[in-house]
Order: sequence, then C-alpha cells, then structure tokens
Amino acid sequence: MGTNSIYDVVNKVHYDNIPPTGKDGGVIIFDNKRRNPNSSMYKKYALNRKHKQELIKTIQSKFSLSPSSIKAATIEFKLNPVTIQKYLNMSLRQIDDLDHPIYYKKRKTIMDDYINIIYKMLRDGFPNLAVQTYVFSNGYRGSKESLKDYIHDVKKNNFPESVLDERISSKEHKSKDTIISMSRKKILNYITDINMKTISNDFMIMQSKYPILMKLRYVYIDFYRALMSDNTKDMDIFLSKYENTIMHGFCKHIKKDIAPVHNAISQEISSGFVEGNNNKLKLIKHTLYGRSGIVNLYKKSYLAFQATLKDFDLSSLLANNQT
Repeated sequence: MGTNSIYDVVNKVHYDNIPPTGKDGGVIIFDNKRRNPNSSMYKKYALNRKHKQELIKTIQSKFSLSPSSIKAATIEFKLNPVTIQKYLNMSLRQIDDLDHPIYYKKRKTIMDDYINIIYKMLRDGFPNLAVQTYVFSNGYRGSKESLKDYIHDVKKNNFPESVLDERISSKEHKSKDTIISMSRKKILNYITDINMKTISNDFMIMQSKYPILMKLRYVYIDFYRALMSDNTKDMDIFLSKYENTIMHGFCKHIKKDIAPVHNAISQEISSGFVEGNNNKLKLIKHTLYGRSGIVNLYKKSYLAFQATLKDFDLSSLLANNQT
C-alpha cells in the first residue's frame, strides 16, 4: 500500500491508549521491553543467571533449612543467611525462571502515551508504517527512528511470526512507502535559507504536499530583500503586495511603525549598540543578582564593561578594590 493509501486508512480508524483486553475481558500483559540478546551485556547477564541456578541447586543438594545447616552454608559460600534461606525455599519452577531476565517496571517515557495503541494496531494486522503514521498523527513529537525501532521491538516480542513478513514487505515497498518527519526548527531553517545551499529530499517531498511552505519562503525572501535594501520604496512595495493576503496582520503592524522602519533601512545609525549592552546587563543580572545581591551585581557589571577598554588592567583593579 502506498503513502496516500496509508494516510487514507489511518484517518478512518480510531485507537486509544487503554490497555488491550482478550476475548475473556481480561487485560493483556504484553512485552514492550527493548533488548538485544546478541549484545555482550545481555550475554553476560544470561551467563550470570546460569551460574546462579547452579549455585542454588548445589546449596539445595547439600543443605537443609535447619539453623545449623544454614549457618554452615553461610560460611562455605560467604553469603548472607537470609539469602541462603531464600535459595533453600525456592521451588524448581522458580529456579527455572532464572533462565529469563527480570522485567522491571520501566520509567516513564514519551512512548507511554502510545504503548497500547501500538500493540493493538499490530495485533489487528496494521503494517509498521501505518502504525508509525497513526502515532505521529496523534501528537507524537519524539524521534522518528526511536518510534520505528520501538514498533519493531513490540512486534518482535509479541508477534514474532509477522517479523519475517515485515522484512519481505519492507524490501518490496521500500521505494513506495515513506513517511516524512521534520522538526519545526528544521522547516524554518529551510524557509529562511536565503542562499538555498542544501535542500533535503525530505523537505522537497513535504513542500510538494504542503505548497504553503514555498509560499512562506517567497514571502520571507521578499521581506529580507526589502529590509536589507537601501531604498525605502522596496518596503512599501512589499506591504502593498502582501497587505491583502494571509500576511495582512504582519503588514498592519509594520505600517504602524513605518517611520522607524524606513529610518532603519535608509540610515546607517541604529540602536544595536544600546540593545547589545542591555542584553549584556540582563544576562549578568540573570546569572548573578539573585544569588549575590546588589553589591556584586554592580562589581560584575563594572568589570564586564571595563574589560572592553584598551587600557584595562585587571591586576590594578583588584589592587584598588583591596585597598
């Protein structure tokens, strides 16, 4: 199924994040953990569990639950008596369960709001790409790769028979099924890139689907050229061109202060020096004042501005302060 058909499908279905239930009405506990059995750490933990099984079986074969026997096992294996007693009380099933890792409760992540949605869609036979598209359409703002890997892990852990079908399908439809995800910052970077140095294929695809992106780019370029021009008429042309479009609010606010805007375009004098110093003072206040008080605020501000002078000498300034 192609990209358009996937969007059509996910727009017609509805899934919530309520835990899934079986035919008997009971809640289904599914495996949503991420693990790699082939990793060195996983193999190390598996080997440790095997050693622990052998140790427990050895203790149970040699000792009993009597106080004297527990004391003797404590001395021989250098373990806590409570641990020895726990091992002696373990059943064969509990010992065999050590073949599998303990599934501790996961800390809260961005995926928690979509865990049950992902499982239920996979259970109902939706392909990974459709699940990914539906999760994005329901407000997911995390990494595309993380979501893709998570969906694959849930399928692998709970529906292993469909993983092979997924691999075959991904090879057949790799060029057809695509989903584009791009942050707001990246989109703005492309829109405001005057030189058009590098435009990714993902942005080109999004641009073809959302023509408003190209329109915004044209607006930005026109405004940039008008603002950086030496001729104030360029700004008037920009305002007359866009005042009756979706940018009418933006143009309206510029018209209110058109005289300062014209001055900024036509004159070399600006308030940049004043605004820069204001920013420096606010930064010093933010990082220092609340903790050190007004006296140190003055000293820090004085030092920050004195340091820009050509004849500034820090050693003499410190000597004067000490005296």
